[in-house]
Amino acid sequence: MSGSGTSTLNLRIPSWASSGGGNAFLNEEALALPSPGNFLSIRRSWRSGDKITLVLPLGLITERLE
Repeated sequence: MSGSGTSTLNLRIPSWASSGGGNAFLNEEALALPSPGNFLSIRRSWRSGDKITLVLPLGLITERLE
């Protein structure tokens, strides 16, 4: 991306991601995650080398077959 100014990156936290336990980082700095089904919005002046890490917890559900 080239140019100057700020822009917003919106990352959707899927509804299937279980609440709690997820993490988001921007350049190793922790970000607050919204609840599943919402967007994590990051507005900033982006620089070359910026790194976003998003860890989403998955829940396992078992059902008895009959």
